[in-house]
Amino acid sequence: MHRVYEYRRHLPHYQSDNKAIFITFSTHHRWILPPEARSIVLESCIWGNGTRLNLHGAVVMPDHVHLILTPLYEGDSLHSVSEIMQAIKGTSAHRINCMLNRSGQVWQRESFDRVLRREESTRAKVEYMIRLELWPASPLHERGRSRLHSNLRQQRQIRIRRVVV
Repeated sequence: MHRVYEYRRHLPHYQSDNKAIFITFSTHHRWILPPEARSIVLESCIWGNGTRLNLHGAVVMPDHVHLILTPLYEGDSLHSVSEIMQAIKGTSAHRINCMLNRSGQVWQRESFDRVLRREESTRAKVEYMIRLELWPASPLHERGRSRLHSNLRQQRQIRIRRVVV
């Protein structure tokens, strides 16, 4: 088993072979992304699916993103969470800034990531993210205005849908 454990900035980041990882990252100063920007973020999250990572689920909220993914191997080396996140954040930030004719930081520098334990079901975590996204009591979540991607292994297909309740 190949393990990667590194400290970047303030949070530890642990990665293990063939383990799903739950990741959350937020906008800089909790900036609320316009709907078009959320679509860009979702496209950036889906882009590496099947080549750099297996994307089990992604929910793009107005000011943060939840992902569940498993990094894939390229030859003998495992794609690191840091390079995956750099690709997602860098690409989406560049495209968002171009679309909005602005410059500056879009994302907080760090993200929170946690390897799912053996007893935790990836499917259950994806369903939890979907329920959280639909929860009407949170004003930050702006019910019905996020972008959702779910790739559950049992379905063997990618489902992309815009949640409108």
